Amino acid sequence: IDLFYCFFNLALVFFFLLFTLHATIDSVLVVLRHCGPIGPRLPHGRGLIPNVPYPGRRLRIRMRPHRAVTLDELSEVYEACPHADRPATGRIKPRDFWRALLVLLYNTGLRFGDARRVEWSSVDWQEKTIVVQASKTGKQHWLPINATLARHLETIRADSGPVFPFARTPHYLTTQLLELCDIADVTRFTAQSVRRRAAVEFEKLQMGAGS
Repeated sequence: IDLFYCFFNLALVFFFLLFTLHATIDSVLVVLRHCGPIGPRLPHGRGLIPNVPYPGRRLRIRMRPHRAVTLDELSEVYEACPHADRPATGRIKPRDFWRALLVLLYNTGLRFGDARRVEWSSVDWQEKTIVVQASKTGKQHWLPINATLARHLETIRADSGPVFPFARTPHYLTTQLLELCDIADVTRFTAQSVRRRAAVEFEKLQMGAGS
């Protein structure tokens, strides 16, 4: 059981998802059961170990609140984007994908999930706005496109479909972002940390705008 707790603590340091931790432990237990003694509940045991360790009840972990990434950290990761090797969408270079995504998150304060669902049909180039329906509240928001964001969106522009196309899970992108943090030699952060930084900057411009 001490090994299980040790695994949990180390995994949390490296931003593993709680689902990933439990799935990994379940897989380990399957292997241990096959190595355990033969019995009514272990008909396929091989008797290689005297008993199968019991991991206890599933742990509920209070996650640390996301911090606001610093502008220096965000800049360093932006510069490290040419080292990205995924997502491999074919049409868009990973470097352009990540730079456009980071600039969008920082300039709009969008949630990661909402940013992934933005379609090109929601981008109004004439009015310089993006229409987004917030998944958490269901409300529509018209977000301004400044010159910096417009320049980055142009590098990945398409006629239709999602602005950030990829067919994998969100964790797939989070893993790449953490790797970019390592390459840039900055403290690891997630997309939520970029959203926090955006809220801080909005608050500086107008009281209550970051809430």
